[in-house]
Amino acid sequence: MNRLSKILLSFLVLFVVAMMSMGWFFSNIILFPQNTDMAEDIGLMPEKWGMTYEEVTAQLPTPIDFSVQSVDEVTIKGWVYDHPDTARCAVIYSHGWGSSRVGMLKFADLFWDCGCDLIFYDHRMHSESGGIVATAGIKEKEDLLKVTEWVQDNYGYVDQQIAWFGESWGGATVLQAGATDKDVAFIVADSPFQDWDSAIFERGRRQYGEWMMMIAPAIMGLVDWRAEVDHDEANPKEAAKSIKEPVFLIHSKGDKATASYQSENIAKNLPTATSEFHHTDWGSDHVQDIITRPDEYRALLYRFIQDKVGTFGTCPE
Repeated sequence: MNRLSKILLSFLVLFVVAMMSMGWFFSNIILFPQNTDMAEDIGLMPEKWGMTYEEVTAQLPTPIDFSVQSVDEVTIKGWVYDHPDTARCAVIYSHGWGSSRVGMLKFADLFWDCGCDLIFYDHRMHSESGGIVATAGIKEKEDLLKVTEWVQDNYGYVDQQIAWFGESWGGATVLQAGATDKDVAFIVADSPFQDWDSAIFERGRRQYGEWMMMIAPAIMGLVDWRAEVDHDEANPKEAAKSIKEPVFLIHSKGDKATASYQSENIAKNLPTATSEFHHTDWGSDHVQDIITRPDEYRALLYRFIQDKVGTFGTCPE
């Protein structure tokens, strides 16, 4: 081998090593969420929501702790707020990436005012739940089904007395769960992503530049290998075609984290007779519509229940 060939080979080896190293770095970011501590979420409430934890939970009782073993023996931990009324409805909340169960408390009063039990849990790899990696809804939807099964076994609810409510990553999870055989009363998805690639690389290009797309196949190949999944299965847009439940989909046009075109594409695949898409223009950032205009959010949601579901607990018309 001549000197030029050796130099070229060395450059090739260095290039492959560099690409794999960057792929490994980005796959770490994708698979391992950071800053999911509940105490940190609680501390950020005044800044993000303009309310303290005590103000948000003022009308709620002390939560009941629970834990569930998911299909792959991952422990999922959460809370139940057991409503004193007998409205016979329950809402299971699915939080966003890098958050925890308390991140969904901003939606609590919507259904507490309907007399419903409220169930909040931590996704795998988040806060107090276990797990090895996060999978963008592929395994998380199975966790949600296990939590739903636990709620039914312990509180006696039938499918049509339960709703799923997710935001962002959790919104993508509830939509994917909606494509399974489980048939709950309805689904609320606030600012979900349309597929895992879009969720990652829309933000990735913004943060690191367009060059990132050059190594996208290597990144997702490592994600699939390390998580033992096919990332293409994390696809709420495709799942929407098989959803039977009524869906309330909402996404702010001002979302700087997950562009709202992703929900536009999901909405195209939802059955129009039983679903609604609210493409809001309230000046809100990611999953902040409920903070920006809580009364309008509530009115839209209750009208959806009246028009598409019928009744749910004691939700007002």
